[in-house]
Amino acid sequence: MNKKHLLPVLSVTILGFLLIILELWRGDVAGWLTVFFTSWVFSGAAIILILSILFALFRKRYIACLIGLGFVVIEAILYCTQAFIWIDFYGSLSQREAFIESLDNPEVADGMISVPDQFGNISNGGNEVMIQVSSDENIDVKFYVLRGLLDNYSAFIYIEDNREFDNTKFVGDFGGLFYEVKKIQDHWYYVVSK
Repeated sequence: MNKKHLLPVLSVTILGFLLIILELWRGDVAGWLTVFFTSWVFSGAAIILILSILFALFRKRYIACLIGLGFVVIEAILYCTQAFIWIDFYGSLSQREAFIESLDNPEVADGMISVPDQFGNISNGGNEVMIQVSSDENIDVKFYVLRGLLDNYSAFIYIEDNREFDNTKFVGDFGGLFYEVKKIQDHWYYVVSK
């Protein structure tokens, strides 16, 4: 392959990998850049990728076009919120469970706390969790998935005693009614606030 053919292939490949990396670590990137700037970074990289594909097509560099379209398909699949939620939940489940086990002491109190570094980044957008201790000393923990600019967010909620999720119970305690509640597995729910 000569140098004229290599540049479009390299540019499309690098941009494609950049978008995939940004998508897989969307929560971390949003924590570093804020939600507002993250959307600009994603949009800019996507526009440049599409323009690179069009440029390669115009220059009859079909290999670069195929590589670019492959990345577009992968990005569309990753952009699916459900895929992101699945990757985030199962990718950090063991660290989250280890963190919850570390809370099993009488000194745990209600409120927002920072997660110690030893557990890694298990709550996106600042690595903070909200803890709620019930009257029968069961611990419920909210791990953020995506945090909105002002008030909306999505989170995983761990319920220690495996009771059914009661949306009205969590309104005052976790602050806000959840319009989407999905049980992931025993003890674990995915919620989206209004």
